Amino acid sequence: MALAEIAGCGFGFVRQSEQKVSRGDLGEDWVAVFEFSDPSVNFDVSMARSLLSELSRVLPEAQYLRVHHTSGTVAFADYDRGVGLWYDPSTEDEADFDPPDPAPRSWDDAVDRLLAVAA
Repeated sequence: MALAEIAGCGFGFVRQSEQKVSRGDLGEDWVAVFEFSDPSVNFDVSMARSLLSELSRVLPEAQYLRVHHTSGTVAFADYDRGVGLWYDPSTEDEADFDPPDPAPRSWDDAVDRLLAVAA
């Protein structure tokens, strides 16, 4: 799974589940949640944005994406509401961000170059 690769952990440290979340004025919704249990994963804002970006590429129809670490740190991107948040409960640090665009696939640039040459 690409998420484990991005986080720098083994596949066995990533688990997907369904959880009910509150989406503000949109109400409650059941969503896919991706949890990382490897304690060596540095689940900071940058890592959260990278993971959410990859998820938005893999799950293009999803309007809400959520990832969290077993330490309690959580991040989500709500595309309907245009908000993203990373929160670490141990330090009470948080960061707001725009939901990230889908991650480009490694071969997208090569295809774009071939199409430009062919034109």
